[in-house]
Order: sequence, then C-alpha cells, then structure tokens
Amino acid sequence: MKNRRSLTAVSILLTALIVLGGRAFAEVSVNGSIETENGLLFKTSLLQNYQNTLGIKLEYGAEKYHLYANPELKVSSLSTVSDLSELQSIDRIAPYTLNLKEAYIDIYEFLIPVLDVRMGKQVVVWGTADRINPTSSFCPADLSDLFDWGEKLGVIAFLMNFYIGDIIITGVYTPVFTPTLLPQNFEQMAGTSLGAPTLELPGQVLGESQQVALRVNLPISTFDISTSYYYGRYSIPVAYEVWVQTDQSIESSKSYFPRLHVVGADFSGNLFDLGLWGELGVFIPEPYSTKSYYNHPSFGWIPKDDIASTPYVRYVLGTDYTFKNGIYVNFQFAHGFDHEIGKDLLNDYFITRLEKSFFDDKLKILPLTVIFTVSEWSDIPNNYGLAWVPEIQFFPSDNLELSTGCYILHGSGSNLFNNLKDNDALFFKAKVSF
Repeated sequence: MKNRRSLTAVSILLTALIVLGGRAFAEVSVNGSIETENGLLFKTSLLQNYQNTLGIKLEYGAEKYHLYANPELKVSSLSTVSDLSELQSIDRIAPYTLNLKEAYIDIYEFLIPVLDVRMGKQVVVWGTADRINPTSSFCPADLSDLFDWGEKLGVIAFLMNFYIGDIIITGVYTPVFTPTLLPQNFEQMAGTSLGAPTLELPGQVLGESQQVALRVNLPISTFDISTSYYYGRYSIPVAYEVWVQTDQSIESSKSYFPRLHVVGADFSGNLFDLGLWGELGVFIPEPYSTKSYYNHPSFGWIPKDDIASTPYVRYVLGTDYTFKNGIYVNFQFAHGFDHEIGKDLLNDYFITRLEKSFFDDKLKILPLTVIFTVSEWSDIPNNYGLAWVPEIQFFPSDNLELSTGCYILHGSGSNLFNNLKDNDALFFKAKVSF
C-alpha cells in the first residue's frame, strides 16, 4: 500500500509537469543516476547492502516559478522469503522501496520583489560544517547508512526567503512530524537493548506535530555568518518509561518524541588559503519525566523518577587545505552526534580525511579517512572508538564513478564504533549519472 501511494504521488507530479509545461515540456530538465552498492561483512561473510538505486531529478523553470521532483527507486538483491507462499511475491524475492524524496514549487518575488517561497516536500539543511550539522534540526536525519551521515529526509513544508540587501532571513514551517530513519541495528549502535519497546508518535494535529524554524544569514567580508532557532521535537525517540530486571537488562520500555528548542550559530569562510568553519547548537529540552522501575529481589519493582530539562551544547569546528602537490586534507572536531541526546551522552569525535588525485583526476585515493571518538577522557584506553575507511575511486569517464574500500572498526567501552566493531566490511560501488 505504501509503495502504491508513492507511485501515485510520482504519477501525479509527472502529469502536473506535463500539463504546466505544455508545448514547452521539451524544456523540462531530466537527469539522475543509477547506482549499485555491494558489501560483505568480514567476520560472518554475510552479504550487505546489495541494492541498486535509480534516482531521477525533474526540473522545470519559468520566470516566476520553478518545479522540482526527485523520485528514487531502490531494489535489493537480497531476498526476504521465509515460506513457500512468498515465492509468489516479487516484493519478497526482490524487495524494493519507492520514495519521493522531494517535490516542491518555488515562486519568485511572491507578492513583493524581496520574497521567495517554496511549497511542498523538501529537504532543509542548515549549518556550515561538513555533514555534521547540530543547527539543522528541521528535517529528520537518514541514519539508515551509518557511514553516509548528513543525509536528511524531506518533509512537507512552507519555506520563505526574505532579502534585505545581502541579508537573507529564512522562515520554515511544517504542520506534520516526521521521525528519523534509523538503521536496522540501531540498538547495537546505541549500545542498549530496549526489551519489548513501544513507541508513541505525536498526534497529527497542529498543536502536537507542527515545527517552525528561523534563520538569519549575513555575509561579512570573506565569511558567512548565520544564527538560527528551531522549535519542534526530537526526531529520535527518547524512553520515558523503562522496566529493568535484576540482571540490569531492560524488560520493556516506552518511548516518545519530547519537545525542544535549538538555538544555533555558524560561520564559514577562508583565511588566506585555509578553509574554516564552525557550528554550535544549544539544545533546550522542555522538561520531561523519565521513570525507571528496577526489579529488586526482595522489594519488587522500585520506581525512580528523573526530570530531563538540562540544556546541552553540540558543536563542530573544522578546516581544510589543499597543498601545492594536490593533497587535500579535511579535519573536523565534533562534540556530539545525531543519536546522542542529553548532556551526559555526548562523545567527542576527531574526523580526518586525506585524498590525492592522479591522472588528471581519473583516480582518487583516500587512504586516511579516520574517525576517532572518546567517551571518557579520564580513561581513554577503556573508552574510545576508531573507524578507518580507506577508499579508492576511479572515474573512467565524466559520468561514471567506481569505488571500493572497507570499514574497519575498533574500540573499547560503550561508543558508536566499539558497539559496531563486528561489522567490518568490504564495499564496492558503481554509479552512472545521466
């Protein structure tokens, strides 16, 4: 049913483009890509991420408006058949998802010359850091691929850009709530087991699900500076009731999406030949209660009630530089990641990427993509994580990209990479753009 609705939405959008374009339909821009991704876990030899993706981007522009749509079809090569009857279903033999990532209309100079508006399903990404953006809370994260962080899900929203000279004031509003897309092994990633969890979504009424955000962008010399504000909800669920057994395992839990405010600021620019950026988000949760019930051998279930209301800060500082010999280096320090909610749960991340191109950019080698995280500075040997992602990219033609590499994970204690250290994997990707 879900796929049928998505297909219907795509069909309606294509029809609208044809009608609006009329005889000018030849001016509609159609491009996209076909990508295949294949992976293999070293430890278990399990096949992973065997999928093909077809993404299409449609655009049509006129003097006063612009249309854009981005449907995406993903087909997995890994069957999910569990009994004989399911061999009669192509959905089980070759599982697929059809998603309309974005579909919106831009209207320029709406009512007044200094106002542009965008309406429809859109991805709103704020911030200047490289794919880790603590000020970008409006659209939920797509964490389905942990090594492709920075991806966002589109939401149906109304966005306005108001121009005052070089200053851009952006306001965005959505009446609906959309949660984050989590990976299948989220509990392993987070280092916890939620037992038999139940989840409560906000009511789909304006007072419960709406979200608003405001951003002011101001260029100063060679730098862009922005301030922002968001009022909505956490898009990753938070447990508000937990039942803990005598062995400390969680028997069951209830989770929901608390409200919060996020006040942010960021900058980016160049100092001589050095790229610099920084981003900071102050997360202010509205007070919510977390009740834990501990099963005591003698006294039964003992309740404990905590009120979560303490503000906390996530931030990123980064720089990049290209040496005269063509070696490019990118470095970031991040305090906190998308799935880490609460002052005491934020880890520190050191992220380094080094790359060098050869043969007129036909070959690119990335030997040092390294992420190092520390969860407890007073005892680093027992509280660290390491991810090494060496990769080789080959571009035999302008529209063809081949890449291969691996994920090597290691660590100690409770942190993202140590929790996933059994997921070392080899990957191969091929992408053709058109």
